[in-house]
Amino acid sequence: MSLWVERPREGEIQSIHVEPMTLVLALGLIVSLYAPRLLSGPVTIVRDGMAITTFGFGCLVFAKVSLFRRGVWFSWGPAEMGARSRWVYRAGYVMMLLGIAMIVGSYGATP
Repeated sequence: MSLWVERPREGEIQSIHVEPMTLVLALGLIVSLYAPRLLSGPVTIVRDGMAITTFGFGCLVFAKVSLFRRGVWFSWGPAEMGARSRWVYRAGYVMMLLGIAMIVGSYGATP
């Protein structure tokens, strides 16, 4: 199994080989560590979801600061950001999506 990534400098595509079982192991580790918190009730899930959403928003602000320092006050998307800021920007959106999904999902679990 390979993941395809684009090199930012040369523009050519390179392959990174990843064992599928490594992904299964990482997912199993995350689930086994978080499963006891899931059993403690929906209030804990909402609190964790809010924390993840807040951290994701912080990542977005951190990524945008690099643009603010250059004097770019309005921009849509990570096109004008550096490589690290672009990665942090995308990770922030993923964390906010995960946190909101946890919050909305936990409301279905409330009695």
